[in-house]
Amino acid sequence: MINQRSIIIFNHAISSESTKISYLNELKRFKEFYKIRDYDSLTTIEPKKLNIMIEDYIMSRIGKAERSSLNRSLSALDLFFSMNDITLNFKKIKKLVPKQEYKLSGMRAYTVDEIRELIEFCKTYVHQVIIYVMASSGVRVGFVEGLRIKHLRDMPMNCKAITVYADTVYEYTTFMTPEASRKLELYFEYRRKHGEKLTPESFVFITEKRNCFMASGLSTLFSRLARESSLTRTKTHRNRYDIMSAHGIRKFFDTTLKLNQNLNPAIVERLMSHKSRSIPLDSSYFCPSDNDLFEVYQKAIPSLTIDKSSRLEIELEQNKQRLQKLENTKDRRIEELENDMRIIKEFAKSIRKESS
Repeated sequence: MINQRSIIIFNHAISSESTKISYLNELKRFKEFYKIRDYDSLTTIEPKKLNIMIEDYIMSRIGKAERSSLNRSLSALDLFFSMNDITLNFKKIKKLVPKQEYKLSGMRAYTVDEIRELIEFCKTYVHQVIIYVMASSGVRVGFVEGLRIKHLRDMPMNCKAITVYADTVYEYTTFMTPEASRKLELYFEYRRKHGEKLTPESFVFITEKRNCFMASGLSTLFSRLARESSLTRTKTHRNRYDIMSAHGIRKFFDTTLKLNQNLNPAIVERLMSHKSRSIPLDSSYFCPSDNDLFEVYQKAIPSLTIDKSSRLEIELEQNKQRLQKLENTKDRRIEELENDMRIIKEFAKSIRKESS
């Protein structure tokens, strides 16, 4: 059925694989709602009747689905019919979607303790490493698709840089903490010991069957972890939760960086792969280098570190550096005082000579 021309044209209009799957599901739901035989049959229905069918379909789902779900359905249907040269009055139909009256779900970010909890409930080491990497870099679940070792490179302070969505218009750079980088290297070593020859073309994360991880698989993993762990997630409207099972990790990264007042907000947005709405043309004219980005990122490393032991190591190192700085300051101050005393003594000596 997906080989029908109406679907082939529809799929060619969508660049994102995850959006393609989502839109196809919405279209399938509409088709099954009216018990239509196939997708090509949808294109044979008279436009006036189609308008009424879509209106009735949307009104039947009001109160049962979130506003975002209704809008996604309309976007999928709008694209399908427009790509098949069928003009419908979607401006009118979209007016049927009610305004948002309930508190939005999924607005809270994971805390560092909650991320630690997710890691503890992982059944495999690769799942743990993925969470460490996501929490320290702020990437979306789709980052795993096509990510190869050649897209990683070493940075100062034992960190790593990641080129996300390499060779696409969505390409951007973010980083991993020393903790996440170390976990990833241990994962690579594990694969080598089990007979895999890693090359720059090797996928960074692979499944048990040595296939590349997919975003849909990661989303399923996080849903399971959030459900099976002892995390306290509050249910909101229509049994949704206050924390999104996967995207809550990205929100942890964003929240952690923006709570640090010493970080440049424009750089934080760039690390999130966000386009600035407040600064027109920012994405075209603001061109920081990777070193510029890392200069800001490294200030957030302590806050992005997950394990308690790793946090203690960082804290000890910071205390050591502070003590050394105090010692250096103290030594300099003593030298300054001694120099001042020497000048005073020489000045006093010259005064006595003049008076005699």
